[in-house]
Amino acid sequence: MRLLYYCIPLLLIMGCKNGKESVKVSRNSITESVYASGVVKAKGQYQAFALVNGILKEIRVAEGDTVKAGDILFVIDNRGTALSAENAALAYELSQKNAGLNSDRLQEFKTALDLAHKRMREDSMMMVRQQNLWKQNIGSKTQVEQAELAYQTSNANYTSAINRLNQAQLQLESERNIARNNLAISQRNVADFIVRSELDGQVFDILKDPGELVSPQSPLAIVGSADSFILELQVDEYDITQVKIGQKVLVSMDSYKGEAFEAVVSRINPIMSESSRTFLVEATFTQQPKVLYPNLTLEANIVLETHKDALVIPRSYLIRDSLILTAEEESTKVATGLKNYEFVEITNGAAEGQTIYKP
Repeated sequence: MRLLYYCIPLLLIMGCKNGKESVKVSRNSITESVYASGVVKAKGQYQAFALVNGILKEIRVAEGDTVKAGDILFVIDNRGTALSAENAALAYELSQKNAGLNSDRLQEFKTALDLAHKRMREDSMMMVRQQNLWKQNIGSKTQVEQAELAYQTSNANYTSAINRLNQAQLQLESERNIARNNLAISQRNVADFIVRSELDGQVFDILKDPGELVSPQSPLAIVGSADSFILELQVDEYDITQVKIGQKVLVSMDSYKGEAFEAVVSRINPIMSESSRTFLVEATFTQQPKVLYPNLTLEANIVLETHKDALVIPRSYLIRDSLILTAEEESTKVATGLKNYEFVEITNGAAEGQTIYKP
């Protein structure tokens, strides 16, 4: 644990007796905190990747440009895919015409249906006529049977014509659906060759040049928010259980030497990095510097607790975390409270103004 900043300096009376350094126990403010190193990141910062393999054809932005979500950043060569999409569009257009009520293909079946219906009606009337004549003993039984057979045949042909028309309509509708799906797939494939911004923000870095081979494994650019930043802190596994969302964070950066900025813990990543044995903790500024850039390095202290009127001694005067020297060779057991890398709070076993000696 380490504390970077103090609002009130400690006033300890230093002395020396028989070569032994000594101080007096005094009252002052002490803050215990967890140290973390980290970097500044733009809010929503991400690496833009291509979704397909290809040759980078166009770069539509420059480093530092502001972009809107959906703006085109890169175009990858897609001549073959574009032709496939064009062919799919033509096939879909043709399928729409064929599936229309007045299409030539359907008109053939409708004409055949109309003829079959007309023939059936004529045969029906002829059959009824022959049956009526036979009832009046006019004609022959054979003529009646021939008329009935003709009607049965034409009726079957009419039913078959209806089925052929329905089947043709279903087939043409299916062909149109397939063509529409193929067109959607082709259009999506074309869209894969265009890399768009995922958010409103700024292009911080472009990592490829036109003509280079790109793949889904190689980033093309770094994009993030233009004016909103977060802090990515690395907290040691030994300290992570003390960190809570909402805790105050004190931040220093080499870019702003001598200045301190306040932030607050906003997110704790619940999984530890096995390589560094640290946890990622995010914080947001409550007092943000006027100018920030992604990847600026920082040091931070996550404030755990502050006691403003505590009995404190230099940490170097504490022996084995529980003893102090109240005489040159005499130790006294004490109870401790808050600690930082320089000072420790004494909660019992020492009094204000008492002289102690450095071991």
